[in-house]
Amino acid sequence: MSHRAHLSALVPHAPAPGFARAGIDADYAPDLAWEPVHLDLDLRPDAEARAMSGTMLLTALCHDPRTRVLRLDAVDLRIDSVEGVDGGAVDWTSDGASLRIVWSDAATRGEQRVVRVTWYSERPIAGLVGPTPDWNASAGPFLATDHETQRARYWLPCIDHPSVRPRLDVAVTVPAGHTALAAGAFVDETDHPDGSRTVRWRLSEGCPSYLTCVATGAFAEADGGVHTTADGRTVPIAFFAPHPFTEADLQRSFGRTREMLDWMTAFLDSTFPYPKYYQFSVPGIGGAMENISLVSWDDAWMVDERAHAEFGWLVDLINLHEMAHTWFGDVVVCRDYAHAWLKESWATYMESVWLEETVGTDAMHLLLADERRAYFSEADGSYIRPIATRFFDSPWDLYDRHLYPGGAIRLHLLRHELGDDAFWRGVRAYLARYRGRVVETDDFRRELEAASGRSLARFFDDWFRSPGYPRLKAKWTYDADACEGVVEVSREAWAQDKGVPRFGLPLTVEVLDAAGTWHRETVRFDRETASVRFALPKAPAQVVVDPDSVLPAKIKLELGAELLHTAVAECPRVRGRLDAATALADKARRTGLDAIAAAYRGESHWQVRAHFARCLGGAATDHAAELLVDLLAHETDPRAMQGLLEACGKHRHARLADAVAAWLDGGPRPYRASAAALLALGNQRDARFEARLLAASTDDGWWGWIARGAVQGLGALRTEAATARLEALAIATTTKRSVRVQAAENLGKAGRWQARAVRERLVLVLGDLTRDADPGVRKSAASGLVHLGEPAGAGAIGRLARVGLPMQETPRFEKKAATLRTADASGRVGALEKTVEKLTADLAKLRARLDSKDKADR
Repeated sequence: MSHRAHLSALVPHAPAPGFARAGIDADYAPDLAWEPVHLDLDLRPDAEARAMSGTMLLTALCHDPRTRVLRLDAVDLRIDSVEGVDGGAVDWTSDGASLRIVWSDAATRGEQRVVRVTWYSERPIAGLVGPTPDWNASAGPFLATDHETQRARYWLPCIDHPSVRPRLDVAVTVPAGHTALAAGAFVDETDHPDGSRTVRWRLSEGCPSYLTCVATGAFAEADGGVHTTADGRTVPIAFFAPHPFTEADLQRSFGRTREMLDWMTAFLDSTFPYPKYYQFSVPGIGGAMENISLVSWDDAWMVDERAHAEFGWLVDLINLHEMAHTWFGDVVVCRDYAHAWLKESWATYMESVWLEETVGTDAMHLLLADERRAYFSEADGSYIRPIATRFFDSPWDLYDRHLYPGGAIRLHLLRHELGDDAFWRGVRAYLARYRGRVVETDDFRRELEAASGRSLARFFDDWFRSPGYPRLKAKWTYDADACEGVVEVSREAWAQDKGVPRFGLPLTVEVLDAAGTWHRETVRFDRETASVRFALPKAPAQVVVDPDSVLPAKIKLELGAELLHTAVAECPRVRGRLDAATALADKARRTGLDAIAAAYRGESHWQVRAHFARCLGGAATDHAAELLVDLLAHETDPRAMQGLLEACGKHRHARLADAVAAWLDGGPRPYRASAAALLALGNQRDARFEARLLAASTDDGWWGWIARGAVQGLGALRTEAATARLEALAIATTTKRSVRVQAAENLGKAGRWQARAVRERLVLVLGDLTRDADPGVRKSAASGLVHLGEPAGAGAIGRLARVGLPMQETPRFEKKAATLRTADASGRVGALEKTVEKLTADLAKLRARLDSKDKADR
């Protein structure tokens, strides 16, 4: 890339194509002429009505005496009154989007004034989570707030931006028998004659709106112990969830929290800043959220014994991730959304660091490999964008695979470049200096520069302010006459208009010589090609590129079949085994696939086995399918089974399908693996599996994992009966929520292949569902309309974007509507899909013939 092109990539002045719409303005933090510095909230939640009434004493600090106006975000709130309490009279207006407060008299700089606001919010489109119709009424109602990134405004008048961080006093009045949780330390509680009680909490530290949390309901509770800080303060840990979850469920799900908190504070050399560490789980959160001192979880992450054996490890990683936000995001807050990577990339990277410290280096490298794969899938399949950018349609759009794994793998490279000592000294200094403050990317960069003596502007411009990643090819040659081996590394070019820089890389190669000695060389790779040379009297036994899993790069290995066969089975470095399997699967030759399957049987790390399975799943040959049949009988670790069954679902192969069905019959099987198996059967497009999928779609097991898999299988099966069942499940409000959400989207997938009259009717069915009371159903119905492919469905999606979703999600669904409006209703798209399927099948047959020829030649 020319110097001029490189400079244009450093500070982009336009949206990344495919990510943000052309002409979008750069986003910056708001002006704060008046800054809310304290909220005293008196809240009365109504869980039955999913409503909140409140009175707030808001203390605002004047920074600019030239204005007397304070504007709060307040969407669709009924503002009952606004009164000046301290600082004079006020006028106010509310336009349905904001509350404008105007003091009668001007203030002086640094003066604080107080206003009292009384309001009411009922069934807002976002911000408050409560029971859906499928909820078991005997378990009792619950109500919880859920805000990231800009959803507090739908129930709480506030400046809904992370740069505004008021302190909190929160009083919550709840019915008898209900728990009342809020941010901060417990102050006191008062019982009332009607049986209700008021619980008061106080948070003396600043708290942005998106991290402010309240939760109430008839909750089960579990004691998580006490964390003792370095200065002797005690931090209580506790877990909560509505019935019918139990104390045992809570302990099973979150029981490692204290262990993690003890480790985190010691590793970062930073005292836990808040008075408690509570966690609660309710339906509808959608993931997990790092609210200050009160972390929220979706009930999908509550685990019974079977779920814990299968994905308890993942719950632990999410737990660690949300805890890391205490430092990266909560006590050190991003000034605006352009710097959101300082919290999300960091929390993601801390998962890897925790594994490294508590399990081992291989565990860290395996997670980094998964993160590379996730990031590459988005960068290759959707768009590339800078990790830090001001150009986005909505800040919510930033919360993608670039921000989480894409940023994390860059942090690992930065750590390698600086060395552990300088890197972690800089990180700890950053956390200490900016504790209780807002930060930008360059604040972090300067601390690392001070700790390391390095100039990092180029690194940050390339890796965080520019789009894309390096795509490399590494080719090994050995010259017996010269007794020299060479790894030639070259770049695969990106289109010039993508703005991808020529990343500078530390390129390391290890070679195992014939005598059993390892040799290691590192060169600086900042041009189009690089050579790493080794003096070797004989051809080596192994060659490993990037043995420390440092590079956020996709590396295509051309080492030769013999070295790849050895590497996939014997390479001591995780990346060497993973990349060798990828290279062998790309060739799809019988001997290479056999090598992957043999390595699978001897591999001790279940994550590596899952990768080997993915490689066999991606190889479109009958032989790969036959190998997967054998591996189904071999695998016993529930953690690895999901990946193996997902790989099986990539093949349409009768014997493999029968093996998957037999595997299901050998139950009880892990939940998510069973779901993958049911999808694999649906992918066969074979009516003989219809009855099994229909029966499994009404499974009432834990959280609906198995029924969800059956629903996905029905969507892939595409039969009339499958479509009818999906419609029934999506319409019925008594369907378990997790299943109903899945059914609405898959109804569109199955319906796409039905007769025109059926498709036209499903436009109406899914259109009605975009007005459902459950926001998850509304959004999945919109996705279902996109899958259905009928342009007539664009109107329902457009209406949903305008009035049925919070503003942060509006652009995403407007894009869906635009996509659908351009669809071809004549069925040409469906015909093309059928053609692609036929070509894929023909390719598989061709590979099989080549495979047979390869076998005969041997």
